[in-house]
Amino acid sequence: MPPLAACLQRADRVVEEPLGGIGAAVGQHAELIAAHLRHARPADSAFVPYLRFGEALLTQLQLDPELRELAILLVAARTGAEYEWFQHVGIARAIGVDDERISAVEGGELDAPCFDSDARVMLRFASEVLDGPRAEEETFTALSERFPAREIVELLLVIGSYQMLARAMTTLDIDIDEAVGGAVLQRRPRRTRDPS
Repeated sequence: MPPLAACLQRADRVVEEPLGGIGAAVGQHAELIAAHLRHARPADSAFVPYLRFGEALLTQLQLDPELRELAILLVAARTGAEYEWFQHVGIARAIGVDDERISAVEGGELDAPCFDSDARVMLRFASEVLDGPRAEEETFTALSERFPAREIVELLLVIGSYQMLARAMTTLDIDIDEAVGGAVLQRRPRRTRDPS
């Protein structure tokens, strides 16, 4: 068996067993998994726990899924992560983000009229976090007036996680797999916003 085929076969077993349902969707990202397996044994690393964390970011947050996807698309656009962009355009469309908003993020038009006020503030915050060590106080205040602390922390985890993933993808020059789209979101029910 060729080395890459053996690597991918091993990836299928490693990912499917510990993750259950999400393994099938993640298994479609063969190139990324194969790149990881060339460098580390998943059972001895943080890779499988990271996949669980990634699943939680996609399925368990109170943060609105459309805002989450807009933030991920902004990270992908700003970091040049083509793989991340391609995958998350499909996910964004699957949950209702229209092409006008996707194009606005891609073009850096974060104040475009297609965004509501929540999205504009969130995108400005995400942009500032990507640019420097922290967002401007005025932006953070505006975000805090619209979103509970939990959702702000969730947003920061999304931005940070996908920025890290983007750097791995661009550094390893990951080939683009077929888009998973909304299939990855079918795994677990999303948490609902806490009214308190």
